[in-house]
Amino acid sequence: MPYALLLSLRSEQVLNLVFGEPYGVDSAAALQLLMAALIPYSLQYLLASGLVARVQNRTVTISGLVSLVVNLAANLVLIPVMGTAGAALATFLAMTAQAVFLWVFLFRLVGSPRIMRAALVPVIAGIAMTPVLLTPLGLFLAAALAGGIYAAVWFLAAARFDPVAKRTVLGLVGINARS
Repeated sequence: MPYALLLSLRSEQVLNLVFGEPYGVDSAAALQLLMAALIPYSLQYLLASGLVARVQNRTVTISGLVSLVVNLAANLVLIPVMGTAGAALATFLAMTAQAVFLWVFLFRLVGSPRIMRAALVPVIAGIAMTPVLLTPLGLFLAAALAGGIYAAVWFLAAARFDPVAKRTVLGLVGINARS
């Protein structure tokens, strides 16, 4: 979430830094759409994991084919009209189609998948960091401040809403925490 917000809200600056001035101006919209595509991508990843855990590998494979067909068709229509932004929009549409497809099949197996808990903490932290990214601060300073805010708010929110995720992250960095 933090890098997606950074790349969405400061896309032109990041592209200018990495590739030079003309590239940033021309490619900012495509990068913003690709960052938006991370939302349905993340959702389909969680949903696919739920289906694989229930040995529904064939359904997950078919969802990939659905995504491929949507992506190809959308690219054929959108690239001639929108260029690279059209290709990015096609990716967003393909990921969305795959997420919807997987949601329907997982819903049939288990009822409504409970993904809100997994999404709530990063969303809260992302909302907290967004105002810093919208300021006129330089890219590096804004990214550093926003990243610090994201981490602090994530840990506070995780302590309240998802203590298991907090313990997992602390365990990954070698800190043994019980709360």
